[in-house]
Amino acid sequence: MYIKKCDTPQDSTEVILTAKELVERSHNVLDKWGVFLRFYVIPNMTRENALSVTNLVLEELSNIDCYVTMPVSLEQYFGRSARISYEDYDSIKDVDMVISIGGDGSFINAAKIATEYNKPLVCINAGKLAYLACMEGNEINLLSKVVSGDYITEKRMMLDVYVVDDNETVLYHSNCINDAVVSRSGR
Repeated sequence: MYIKKCDTPQDSTEVILTAKELVERSHNVLDKWGVFLRFYVIPNMTRENALSVTNLVLEELSNIDCYVTMPVSLEQYFGRSARISYEDYDSIKDVDMVISIGGDGSFINAAKIATEYNKPLVCINAGKLAYLACMEGNEINLLSKVVSGDYITEKRMMLDVYVVDDNETVLYHSNCINDAVVSRSGR
């Protein structure tokens, strides 16, 4: 197995900074985005507060005239509306940004998905503690800053992980944010 730093733009992901970092740094206004942003929202429904935090996010995005796409499996939780559609991850290519709702594991999973489509990612904490989250559940009103372009992005380094056999044949490849785990096979 070997690990290398990803060095192409599509192998890194942009992360929206925390509210504190927004105040401390200069802002990057992305004028290519108007008021009708499209978000792909990926909540981790196994988190205790995910349903309530996601409902708050959906309400805020609707209030600021944004459209939302979510995984098909979540329609049972959130129902249909004029501004919410349910599609598979491939539809991320048609949105402006991805929002992850959960904790650090949710962020890492969503980052892998967002990276495939070269989309920036906002991570909203739905639990007690998340080191990688960009916003807490009580900071959802800051999504209006995203819509107005009043934010900056931070590039996070990702790693390319390859599992190769003795002949250098790639058996497995993936990108990761934090770490790669090597475990023993049951063979």
